[in-house]
Amino acid sequence: MYILLCNLSLNDLIGISALVPRTLFDLMFEYGLITFPACFLQAWCMHTYGSAAYLLLSVMAFDRYVAICHPLRYHSIMSRTTLICLIASSWITVYVLIVVLFALTLQYPVCRKQVLSYNCSNMTILKLTCATDTTVNNIYGLFITGFLNAVALSSIVFTYTRILITCCKTSDSESRSKAWHTCGTHLAVFVIYEISSNAIILAHRFPDTHPVFRKIIGLAYVIVPSCLNPVIYGLNTKNIKAKGIRPRVEELVTLMYGDG
Repeated sequence: MYILLCNLSLNDLIGISALVPRTLFDLMFEYGLITFPACFLQAWCMHTYGSAAYLLLSVMAFDRYVAICHPLRYHSIMSRTTLICLIASSWITVYVLIVVLFALTLQYPVCRKQVLSYNCSNMTILKLTCATDTTVNNIYGLFITGFLNAVALSSIVFTYTRILITCCKTSDSESRSKAWHTCGTHLAVFVIYEISSNAIILAHRFPDTHPVFRKIIGLAYVIVPSCLNPVIYGLNTKNIKAKGIRPRVEELVTLMYGDG
């Protein structure tokens, strides 16, 4: 579980690093323009961030399903090798999807070198090219969105249905409470990602969306999940509290006031 949380945090770092520094620079110096290479790099990171979030949350859902429904077999099913394979498969799948997405875009010659944008995406790069017919690009973009949502939603529905059945059958109230708590944190993170990603997709699909609203949605897309994930997973995890937060607080108090 902690390896999955580490990968989710790494993915959040990719999203934050791609958008926030550039946005702060534009707001401070009122520049606004972004070059093609910088736009491409930002778009690559943003699409990687969004795609990896869905697949990592799907793996986390399966991990919770095994932990709750098959606790005695958890270490044999979710061995280190299995977990590494699932995580590696997620990142490789994301890489392949994104490579094909941008390969379809970069087949067109670039007609503009700069664009006024705080949040670059594949659609932004398409506007910099001389493309006249982008039907294939739009279809593939919708395919990626549908594929990732289908994988995430199907894994959530399957695992949570099985977990619900298991919780209803058990008579141990403490185990049931722990199961609901674990599932609740995961579901909260998934809902946050789902709402933020769908909001930014709709903002790009409707050209009449106000630019200020689009900027706010773009920032919320990476800032809100990245800020809430440590709170949801970290502060609500007893092991992290006991091994991470509490000893640091005790050390700080000892340094400030001594042993007395």
